Amino acid sequence: MQGYDVLFEDYKNENGLTHTEGVPGVRALEQIARDMGYTKGEFLNANPILNMLADNPSMIEAIQEYIYQAVVYYEEWQEALNLDSYAEEMYEDETLVEA
Repeated sequence: MQGYDVLFEDYKNENGLTHTEGVPGVRALEQIARDMGYTKGEFLNANPILNMLADNPSMIEAIQEYIYQAVVYYEEWQEALNLDSYAEEMYEDETLVEA
């Protein structure tokens, strides 16, 4: 028998859920969450992705870790999060260094 990782890849391929970018990627993730049973509004207005996230804190941690790793490369994220002024307030005597 194949491992669950291989079986999951087969499931995605057979159901056309291989997209990871843009709206198709979000829709694929939404369908996966729906297929996993996140269809009821137990958490957040019956949105499958939000329900899945609310039920799985490790997924939120993984997303936050991605942001942590990627924020260095995305100036628009740095600006949106107001990181430079936060750094100035918190670390007045230090120079901000990119990782």
